[in-house]
Amino acid sequence: MQYLSFNGSERKYPNVMDFLNTELPRAGTPWNGIALDLSKTSLTGQLGEVMRKLQNSHVKALDLSLNNLNDQDIRILADAAKTNRQLNRIVLCRNQIGDIGAGAIAAAMANNPQLQIDLQNNRIGATGAQQFAAACTDTNKETINLSHNQLGDQGARSVASQLHSRAGRIQSLYLTHNNIGEAGDMELAIQVPGNIKIYHRLEKVSLVEQYPGTVALCVLGSCGLALFVLPILDCLGIKAERPAEGCRYHKIMDVSKRQ
Repeated sequence: MQYLSFNGSERKYPNVMDFLNTELPRAGTPWNGIALDLSKTSLTGQLGEVMRKLQNSHVKALDLSLNNLNDQDIRILADAAKTNRQLNRIVLCRNQIGDIGAGAIAAAMANNPQLQIDLQNNRIGATGAQQFAAACTDTNKETINLSHNQLGDQGARSVASQLHSRAGRIQSLYLTHNNIGEAGDMELAIQVPGNIKIYHRLEKVSLVEQYPGTVALCVLGSCGLALFVLPILDCLGIKAERPAEGCRYHKIMDVSKRQ
């Protein structure tokens, strides 16, 4: 069931066509519609109509998750989002968006700097990741979230290089579940500025406490193993410093940037 929220209440639409056949209040009228949820809806051939309908409306947030949207669909969406100044958040999780789509989104953000885009769980690779990261830094975003994509080592290198040359106001970088290996880890460690928190491999595992002693368990090659062994050490009374967030190279990376 899709919905459009109105100041805490909701108007529900059983399908996309029902929404398209509804007259929306135009911008400038006394109405505060905020969020339109069109997730898990077949939008084949209808995305252009949806975006045209939203052009002069009060809709500020649009959820298009789980719609199997591809790069061609995203080009349509991005072209409309360039000029829709009311729309400031689009959720595109769990679609089929690749590098071309990510590039189109980056161009839309350049034209509409207030736009926030969620691209988790797609098929974005190195080129699209670099373009999206650049758009985030250029439009003063504080977070880059590309979790559950297809960056690999090359994508990690591209994002790290972008943040090394210009980080803007970025404070957090989410890259979990991207098949990033040792080479990508190294690039992230060396190039990403130390004030940016990196969420990679182990989600939201932080340095819970600072202990006086340090056991460099990450030398074993796995923070996962380290985190398994640490509670045992605690029971034995051995104090050990917690490994950095998702970092398999704790011994060479700056711990403070990933705590």
